[in-house]
Amino acid sequence: RTKGLERLILTSDVALAGGLNPSIYKWGDMEVEVFKDGHLGLAGSGILAGAGHLLNWDIAHFIKFTGNNLANTILLCTINPAKIIKMPHNYGKLEIGAPANLTLFHYQTGDDSLQIVHTLCKGNVIF
Repeated sequence: RTKGLERLILTSDVALAGGLNPSIYKWGDMEVEVFKDGHLGLAGSGILAGAGHLLNWDIAHFIKFTGNNLANTILLCTINPAKIIKMPHNYGKLEIGAPANLTLFHYQTGDDSLQIVHTLCKGNVIF
């Protein structure tokens, strides 16, 4: 039995090195390897070191594996979480008076990731 899209959220628990280019990075006393496919492992051990994919990857793969469309999937990481944590009613919406928190991206069905172009927080370009 499914919850329905209105009761789902899509989030990422990406670890510190997630989203970085493939290489070996120092993480405290450990060395963590970011692999070409994005997953993280303790360098040279084969042991998983945490989540490595960012939300732009998660969104594309949710669409690919569930058959949901982009519009419905975006609600899962904007409107739905805002409701769950009781943010003001206009968070996650594009309307007059709402905070200008926006992400501009390119995506075509079948892509492995959304290509982030710009991110605005309260109207200021931060990426």
